[in-house]
Amino acid sequence: MTATAAEKSTSSTDRGASLVEPTAANGDPDQSVPTTKEDKITSMRVITAVLVVLALPHFVFGGICAATGIVLFGQSPIWLAYTVAPIWSGGCVVICGGFGIASAKSKTAYAILCFTAASVVSLITCVVSIQLLRLGLVNHTTDGQTFLKDSMDTLVMVALSTTAVACAFSVLSAIVSGLIAWQLKKEQKIRGRRRVLTKEEMIAERQKQLRQQKEQEKKVLDRIEKERTRAGRYHRI
Repeated sequence: MTATAAEKSTSSTDRGASLVEPTAANGDPDQSVPTTKEDKITSMRVITAVLVVLALPHFVFGGICAATGIVLFGQSPIWLAYTVAPIWSGGCVVICGGFGIASAKSKTAYAILCFTAASVVSLITCVVSIQLLRLGLVNHTTDGQTFLKDSMDTLVMVALSTTAVACAFSVLSAIVSGLIAWQLKKEQKIRGRRRVLTKEEMIAERQKQLRQQKEQEKKVLDRIEKERTRAGRYHRI
């Protein structure tokens, strides 16, 4: 009789295995709507597109700024600070764009934070370069006075405007990439704290529970059989 009851309970649990509702990693029923694989792929594609859009202008304006600085340095008869400032500032902007492309490929919070840090460094170099390029628009006298030049150098104006635009893109990329990295980190914490089980994981978990239940029922039946054998020996005595 006990074996029959055990078989009934096992068959009922087998029928209920397909009706198990999605559960979280802690075993509680999950009330949140599980995100599908397509939604995750779409969100990652959006993140990649945003990072690439932020990184490409760094290559364009950084390259223009560095090229202008090289021409300006070649035309200058003497070495001055504002003639070489566009070269290293443009190089920093291009390197920042490289960090942006690398973060778009990896799509991890750490890589995106590296892009954020590179954007901040690029912003600082652009601000310093702008201050130095302003010196190329004025003349300095020996008594310490300054006045605007009669004719503005076209290369200095191009370098100054390009550096200003690169500075604006550095601010934008630092803010946006920082927000993206923060959102990814937040999603990772939520996923680690409450992970929704997939269909395969639920089936494996249910099979494990059924195996444990069968082992427990087998132990109970063995114990009952031993008690019956022991009781039969007592009756014989």
